[in-house]
Amino acid sequence: MPLDVTNRREMRELGNAVRGLSEGLQDGTTADPQRTIAPAWAKETRRHAATRQEQALAATATATVNKRGVQLATAQRGRLSGGLNLSTGWQPIEHGSSLPQFRPRNARGYVLGPASLAIIPIITDLWVDNATRLIVKALDGK
Repeated sequence: MPLDVTNRREMRELGNAVRGLSEGLQDGTTADPQRTIAPAWAKETRRHAATRQEQALAATATATVNKRGVQLATAQRGRLSGGLNLSTGWQPIEHGSSLPQFRPRNARGYVLGPASLAIIPIITDLWVDNATRLIVKALDGK
C-alpha cells in the first residue's frame, strides 16, 4: 500500500530541501528511522494480533528504511505448526475466510491493515522531525 505525501506542498518542500543536502547528511535520514520504525511496526502488528495464527503472522513483521521510503513487510518467512507457509498463505489469516479455522471475512484485515493505519502517522512524524533536524544541522554547518 504505497503512501505518497508529495501532494502536500510542505512535504514536497521539505523533501526537496533534504535532497539538496550533502550525501553524508542525507544518509542520516535512514539510520535513525530504521532503529525506531522497525520496533514500532513489530509492536503495532503484535498489538492487533488476537489469535495464535495472527500472532505468528505478527512475529514476522519487518521494516526497511532507505532513501526512497519505508517498506513494511510481514509473512516473508515462517510456517505455522499445521504446515501453512506464511509467505503464501497469509491472506486467510489477515482477511478471514469461510473456513472454520479462520476468522470471518474482513476486507480491511485484522492485523496488517489496522497496524498500517496506526503506524503511518508515526512514520510521517518521525521523517519530518528527522529531516528538520538534518536541515538545521546543515544550516549550523555541522
